[in-house]
Amino acid sequence: MNYRITIIGAGNVAWHLSQALQKAGHEILQILCRTAKPARILSQKLNCGYSTDIKKINPLADIVLICVNDDQIQKVANQISAKNKIVLHTSGGIGMNVLKSTSKQHGVLYVQLPFTKSVKLDLNSSSVFIQGSDALTRNAIKKLSKAISKKVYEVNDDQRKVIHIAAVFANNFVHHLYVMAEQLLNEKELPNDILKSLARQEFSRLLSGNNLKKLQTGPARRGEKILIADHLKYLKTKPEYQKMYKMMSQSIQNLHKE
Repeated sequence: MNYRITIIGAGNVAWHLSQALQKAGHEILQILCRTAKPARILSQKLNCGYSTDIKKINPLADIVLICVNDDQIQKVANQISAKNKIVLHTSGGIGMNVLKSTSKQHGVLYVQLPFTKSVKLDLNSSSVFIQGSDALTRNAIKKLSKAISKKVYEVNDDQRKVIHIAAVFANNFVHHLYVMAEQLLNEKELPNDILKSLARQEFSRLLSGNNLKKLQTGPARRGEKILIADHLKYLKTKPEYQKMYKMMSQSIQNLHKE
């Protein structure tokens, strides 16, 4: 069964998810977004309508997909009513019941990917975590999800929250550390290809290993106090970097005390 979908939001998640769903055969009826320009650009990409009034949900829609910032989901939910439709949000950390007032049929479709408009993503190999208010809704969300990914999992609020927190550690925090590392290299006019080569090797190890703790390397893991002290001395003019280095080194040492 193909669904007719209204999407609220025109950011990174909406950009990728709408195109993937359309490619899978579902019909994107409209884009609703308070800001006209991104809504217009996405609607042109999808050849569908758009509006800056999020309350104007197309009555023909089967599903309303809320793709907005996590902090805005409750606000959007308070403003819309779609009693005869399935209403979903796409957040990893917000509870399903935030949508309870919008429709009896509500749920979550959380795709675990780092969404950025400028970077092409492979949703088919991503993990999708779903929840639904009832069996009928869960079945519909599952069908929708399987159209864009091979890996679909049913979870509850607590499980999804832990999955999201783990992703923040493994992806967002790691990315920030790479940005910091790149800035250090830039100061000495060194190419960031150094990091790309290291990243390829490291993630190859991570994907092939079963016990990630055992794969840890580096000065902190080896307990090289003199080297760590020398690194901290080099970073003395960068207190934020020094603080991060010290905190991470201590955390690694604490984890490997045994």
